[in-house]
Order: sequence, then C-alpha cells, then structure tokens
Amino acid sequence: MKREGFMWVCVSLASMTLLSCMNAMQQDAESVEHVRKRASFDLSCAPEKLNIVELGRDGWDRVSTLGVEGCEKKATYVYIGNSTWALDTGERKADAPTPQ
Repeated sequence: MKREGFMWVCVSLASMTLLSCMNAMQQDAESVEHVRKRASFDLSCAPEKLNIVELGRDGWDRVSTLGVEGCEKKATYVYIGNSTWALDTGERKADAPTPQ
C-alpha cells in the first residue's frame, strides 16, 4: 500500500472513531435527560434538584444503569432497549442502606 493510501485509511478510521465517540456521548446525554424527566415524576421532585450518576455500562460501552438522588429519595434506572428506561429497585429513602 502506498504511503498516501495508508494515511487516507488512518484519517478515515480516526474520523469514524471520533464520530462514534461523539454519537455515544450524545446518546449518554439524551439518556440522562430522559431519566431526569422520568425520575422527576417517579420521585415527585423537581428535575433541577436531581443528581444523576452513571452506575453501569453495557458491552458496547453505552450507559445502561443510572442512579438518581434528590428530595431525600433515590432510585435506580436501567436501560431496557428501544430508547426506554425503567425504574429498577423502586423508591428508597436517600439514607437507606443499599440492598446487598
């Protein structure tokens, strides 16, 4: 392979990787906002009072589990596919011990 061809392949691969990363970051941000809306309803708490943390990723390195805490409550949401998130463990008091 000529040097110019090799360089073109490298640039193409780098561009695809960058686009893939940007797409994953956008999906993660959309997931957080979707869960924020659901959790606001489920926990009867204003969206701006919710703290959302990533708890897990799937085999494709996409966010698959999010924890939400606010208004003295917390909940766990899991991705179940087709852009849908579901409440996993139910509502608990924020200071309640995590089940083992």
